[in-house]
Amino acid sequence: MIGLAAVTALLVGAVLLFLTRPSADGAGTVDAALSGPSTTGGSSSTSSAAPSPTSSGTSPSPGSTKAAKAPRTAVATAPATPSAAPPAPTSVSVPELDATLPVRPVGVDTTGAMSIPEDPRQAGWYKFGSAPGQDGATVITAHVDTKELGPGPLARLDTLSKGDAVTVRTSAGTTTYRVREVVLARKTELDLDALFRRSGRPALHLVTCGGAFDPKTGHYEDNVVAIAEPVAGRE
Repeated sequence: MIGLAAVTALLVGAVLLFLTRPSADGAGTVDAALSGPSTTGGSSSTSSAAPSPTSSGTSPSPGSTKAAKAPRTAVATAPATPSAAPPAPTSVSVPELDATLPVRPVGVDTTGAMSIPEDPRQAGWYKFGSAPGQDGATVITAHVDTKELGPGPLARLDTLSKGDAVTVRTSAGTTTYRVREVVLARKTELDLDALFRRSGRPALHLVTCGGAFDPKTGHYEDNVVAIAEPVAGRE
């Protein structure tokens, strides 16, 4: 009979043989999942950081604790073709007022209001809105006057009548408009969504100040808006 000591030795040997046997692919499966494939052809790397997808193939620094990142798949795309920006207005003319003003693009000031050139002889075009020929309203505005320079060319904008012509010149040509109506509105009641609309039929909104002057604020209380529609075609 085999003694108890011999049986115990056989069982211990069998257990050790099972625990130390290699996996089917020759490496510990848990180690392989953590460290990824070796970069040297030998044992698995001890670094847990993967190379950047844009790197030149250099190995990560040993002992890095950055989490591994899966490489991104490159997708071929057609080169982008940006659409050409519409030509900005360079001048506006109102023959009935014997007025012609240079126009420059403007945005908004620090208060969020449309920025307007200080000189009443110059007009500003709201560059975040519509350009001549586009759907929506092209908004061009100028100060009615200043203390230093006196009345500007649009000081008599409220005298325009239906059918009066207004022309806006750009690098692409000249667009002629006909006044549909002239509106005098309190600044606190002006419909800004309608004034700066970016959809609907093309129109020109030519704007200046009007009404009573408030010496406390240093501003006029109203806005004068000449609403004009383009004549078919572009000259």
